[in-house]
Amino acid sequence: MEKDNTPPGFLNDSVEFFSMNGEIHYIRDGKMFSWDELTLDIATILRLQLDNDIKALVGLAAMGITDPKDQLHQFAFCNFGEFDKNADIADNGGIIHREYWDCRHRDTCRGHGWICKLPDVKKGKLTIHEIKLMQEIGTDKTNKEIASDLHISTHTVNRECTNLAHKIGCFTKTGISTFAASHGII
Repeated sequence: MEKDNTPPGFLNDSVEFFSMNGEIHYIRDGKMFSWDELTLDIATILRLQLDNDIKALVGLAAMGITDPKDQLHQFAFCNFGEFDKNADIADNGGIIHREYWDCRHRDTCRGHGWICKLPDVKKGKLTIHEIKLMQEIGTDKTNKEIASDLHISTHTVNRECTNLAHKIGCFTKTGISTFAASHGII
């Protein structure tokens, strides 16, 4: 069976969100829409997903976002900002793909790691600190340079790299960098 390479939202009722110039848009039935054109059925699916994600609601509160429309917009921006080959909402109405993407606000966002979905790993869950560690590793710095940047000891960097490697199943800096790149971390 040949895989369909048609991007989501082009030939069916699935929905693909993406950020363009800092604004959320989506594609459905082959047409592009702005966030202001969000239909009630899509808004309802997003609202149900958000209401069932207590961590995201806490993150939104930490950001001071209390208006339900603004909450929905931020939730969509944080979780569906990348245009990829996975439908964010399936044509049967279920959300099937939240993505961690490079929104460029990670260092200053009070909701980072709370609203956005951190990448799935083989063992346990990633922490915000581990995301920062992967970003440092991805710059090809030495452990001494990483320790200086993160204000921790070289011994701690070595230990955290080992723990991170076990979590993601990649046991070299190259493997960790590849994982980070494939998950939008670097």
